[in-house]
Amino acid sequence: MLVVGRRLRAAGVSAVFVLDGGLLGPEVAEVLLTLARRSESAGAAGRRAIAGIVSRLVGSTAEYSEQYVARFRAAVNPRGSTPIDVRRFTWWSENHHIARADGAVRLVDAVLGHSLECGGQVLLWGHGHAGNVFALLTALLGGDRERITRFFAAAGIYYRWPLVGCVDIPVWQRVCEVLLDDAQRRRLAAAVDIVTFGTPVRYGWHPQGSRRLMHFIHRRAKPRREADLPEEPAAAPPIEDVLAARGGDYYQRYAGGSCEPAPSVFAWRSRMAERRLKRILRIDPPHPPATGPAVPAEGETLLVDYGPAQGDIGEHFAGHAIYTRSEWLLFHAEEVARRFYAADEPAGSTGEPAASGIQ
Repeated sequence: MLVVGRRLRAAGVSAVFVLDGGLLGPEVAEVLLTLARRSESAGAAGRRAIAGIVSRLVGSTAEYSEQYVARFRAAVNPRGSTPIDVRRFTWWSENHHIARADGAVRLVDAVLGHSLECGGQVLLWGHGHAGNVFALLTALLGGDRERITRFFAAAGIYYRWPLVGCVDIPVWQRVCEVLLDDAQRRRLAAAVDIVTFGTPVRYGWHPQGSRRLMHFIHRRAKPRREADLPEEPAAAPPIEDVLAARGGDYYQRYAGGSCEPAPSVFAWRSRMAERRLKRILRIDPPHPPATGPAVPAEGETLLVDYGPAQGDIGEHFAGHAIYTRSEWLLFHAEEVARRFYAADEPAGSTGEPAASGIQ
């Protein structure tokens, strides 16, 4: 990790923003229910699994803990070095468009604030649907003025009261003004590198919305039962394979669009903004499950076999929790440093050999 820290500094990275994916318990439950409709026995197994998930919701293992972030920060910041700001960035974490849009807008504001204060590159490190927050961020940073105006107009009722026009979420207004400045928008896009972990494919990524982009997806060799299924898009894996995560991350594979509840009926402004955003966002459905893992069309994707799942589905969340485990931090950080920043490192310094998201 000290080598990773040196490579980050040599590349001008001054901050790492770590984002969780969202409310994984209820979402994994909905994926299980979808798959469980294949048979009565599968439904019974799915219900037992859901009960296990619910029992663990308070102490979820499928998110980045404070200890994880603290370990990351300490490992790349030895005494006497120029500090790299490793921090958690929180968003609403709800699985719908307006929550992810709000997260993207607030993240643009955070990157802008850090850039003005410290300068340097910002590495965005996100699990699950946090990657879709990043995808919308690339749409905002890479889009043109017309598409940005359309985005903020569609979401306008969310942050501005209708009729009276009073803005009650000022960060949206502030970010809109920044993004309409072409020079500032391009500068922010060039300052952002992105890595995602187990992100379900939901939106397109704008190629000019970040400097670098990479995705990790947990994928094991196809289980025998699954390999014997007919090759058709509707084929779903046996529920027992999902419960044991025999094929890897089933949540990433099946949660691209199957589980998307609308905002609460009491949040009527959010519901209206949700409908309007849905009309203008570029939605990228995942590839049919029978053809393999759903992978983004943009960026580099690493299919990684993390080994058999440990514990029950309430601990591994259909293979989706593996990325947040501290024992894989070194592997992930080394891969990111090697693939993103090795060329930026001065020779001999470590002792080692030297698309638019808005239509």
